[in-house]
Amino acid sequence: MNINKLFWINIMITLLFLGFNITVTYFPKLDEDRKSIPGLIICGLTISFSLIAAILDKNLISEIIFLTNLIIFFIIYIH
Repeated sequence: MNINKLFWINIMITLLFLGFNITVTYFPKLDEDRKSIPGLIICGLTISFSLIAAILDKNLISEIIFLTNLIIFFIIYIH
C-alpha cells in the first residue's frame, strides 16, 4: 500500500474514533448500552491500525497520531 494512502487512512480512522468517543461521552444513554464491547473493539482496531501505520510510515506525524489515539483511549475508558 502506498505510504501516502496509509497516512490519510490513519488520519480518517483517528477522526472517526474521536467522533465516536465524543458521541458516547455527550449522549449518556448510548454510554449505558453500547460503549463497553463495541467501544473497546473500535478502540483496539484504531490503536492497532495506528501502530502499524506508525511503524510502516516512519514519520513523526504518524507517531503523534498513534500517541493521540492512546491518550484518547486513556481519557475516555480509564477515568
